[in-house]
Amino acid sequence: MDKKLRALGQPAAGCPGSDSSSVMRRLAKRFLRLCGLALSLTLFSTHAPAGPAAGLLRGELTLYSESGPNIWAQGPFRINFMRTGGESVPPADANGNNCPDFIEDIAKQLVAAHHIFINKAGFRSPFGSPRYSGLEYILVVVRAKTNKILKGSNGRSYDEMTRAKALVMAIAREIDPAGNATPAHEYFHCIENGLTYFKNTWYSEGMARWAEDAVSAVRPILRSGTEIKKMLDDPALLRILYASSYKAADLLWRPLAHLCPETGAALAPDDPVLSLKYSNGAPVVRGVSLPGAAFMNLLLQKFGELDDTAFVDNGYGSWSEANQKNQKNNPYIVEAVKELLASTCGQR
Repeated sequence: MDKKLRALGQPAAGCPGSDSSSVMRRLAKRFLRLCGLALSLTLFSTHAPAGPAAGLLRGELTLYSESGPNIWAQGPFRINFMRTGGESVPPADANGNNCPDFIEDIAKQLVAAHHIFINKAGFRSPFGSPRYSGLEYILVVVRAKTNKILKGSNGRSYDEMTRAKALVMAIAREIDPAGNATPAHEYFHCIENGLTYFKNTWYSEGMARWAEDAVSAVRPILRSGTEIKKMLDDPALLRILYASSYKAADLLWRPLAHLCPETGAALAPDDPVLSLKYSNGAPVVRGVSLPGAAFMNLLLQKFGELDDTAFVDNGYGSWSEANQKNQKNNPYIVEAVKELLASTCGQR
């Protein structure tokens, strides 16, 4: 249990919007019922996180059912999907391995992102986070957008482990992984949540949108350090930033990343993940580096230090969902960015 919560004798905060532990338990049970996981969650209990890229390239269908949940396992991910009914995924299976191409495409994106984020950029894996002590695997639930766990979105990630020691992500069956980086985006949220309790939307969604560049074509957005510092010092511009979500990637996080491109995560020409192809033949990884990765890594570590301070300063009784997104966290996040900008990138 996290040190802040252990000291208070309280359980960790649960699903989004829940402050009561009893409510959280009911929501967790409801979530598992919705996903139809009663049979499959017990199948995985001793899976270690994947390491070198070569070990990520092969997956395995570990649970098959015509009418119930199926499980495709690859690297640290267990992808739960349906073959029939209103939640079914596209059935095409070009390689004839009894796993839909759609599911393999999601898996390929996830393991490529895992390799770049963890093995190359050096972000702390959720499996190494004290918050997620004992984590066994990442459960990826593929369902229709209309499902209650997605609420119309392309993807969602949950910031607390299930009793089966899994972190849960939900991905919409309607996305096209070859042209949509939602799986990588949601996995980066798992990394963020393992490093800091801050979850203000302009930071968490904006930085996760930047992280999509690990598998997407990088779009340089250039601003000088002076321009960025001016925005971070201007109350009016900060209000715009705080009110943003995904757009914060282009307002702040991508410009920051390209301010120090030498602090990126680079892939060697023979890196195994560069051989990964989607079922339509497109490469899974569209570039050979993730500019700004070292900067973002240091920044998330700094957030993890400052959330201790914010917890005390703001008199939080627990890291409830509301407190994780409290606007009182914003000054700590901004000061960390300004401090690291000055010390690492200078005033370019």
